Amino acid sequence: MTQRPGYVPIPGSDTLSTKARGHSAAAAVELAAPASLARVDVVVGGETVMVGPVLLQGRSVPLLLDITDRLAPLLSPESFVVYLQLYRLAVDDGKNACRVSLSELSRRTRLRDRRLGKAMADLVDASAIILVDRTRDGTLYRVRVPEEIFATAPRAPKTAAAPKTATAPKTATAPKTTAAPKTTTATKTTTATEASTTPITSPLAARPLPFHGGGAKTSSALRAALPRSVGEMCAWFATTHGTSPGRGGSDVASVVMELLEEGWTFARIPAVLDRFVKAAPKTTPLRDLARVLQLQEP
Repeated sequence: MTQRPGYVPIPGSDTLSTKARGHSAAAAVELAAPASLARVDVVVGGETVMVGPVLLQGRSVPLLLDITDRLAPLLSPESFVVYLQLYRLAVDDGKNACRVSLSELSRRTRLRDRRLGKAMADLVDASAIILVDRTRDGTLYRVRVPEEIFATAPRAPKTAAAPKTATAPKTATAPKTTAAPKTTTATKTTTATEASTTPITSPLAARPLPFHGGGAKTSSALRAALPRSVGEMCAWFATTHGTSPGRGGSDVASVVMELLEEGWTFARIPAVLDRFVKAAPKTTPLRDLARVLQLQEP
């Protein structure tokens, strides 16, 4: 039998022969009802293996089946391992949150900084965890269960029905008054003045955020254009500055996660990344961001 490239044989698999359905040596146990006391001894490789009932003893936490059945297929293997550790730390204390440092998570999951940062970013994007606050003891993570993650807010139908109100014809009669054009020009002047005198800037950048576009946009429109998650931040960076060794998606995610833990907000991080790209050579990796910009506390 020809094996595909990269195939790693499972020890003991070559000694098993595929039998017809229902002809298993442990068929009596497999077909038994849950909590049944049925058991069978099977000889495997010269050793006797008991297949049957089990009673777990020792410390344990309840594991929701939706975690393995619904949530796990949507996460990467690294993200799922990190989620299980956060879930265990939270549920073991009888809470829905836990405080842990990245170094402790790295020890528990055997993931290095970059892979751990990417896994944490994926969990944030999946709404599986929420970063609450940070102390010297670590970050407080609100761990959400699948019921919360997959819950849908019933607000979309309500907003869709909003345009049915008859407010549009009422506003159409407003231009009949002569005072209306004067008020509109006054508001245009004030908004232009406000936009020009109070640009949204980063403490590390002497110019507006890259989303400003050089025009006099309103603050609400500017906020709507800002990335609101780690995934959107990675996509924005790739679109704006491209990707290169040391500046890929996982590198951006790792840096963004560190900035979030330091207290930076999504509204201020784009200007920090943009300033780094302008100040550092193209070969400088993102992990040197703090050294290049000499970041201070936000």
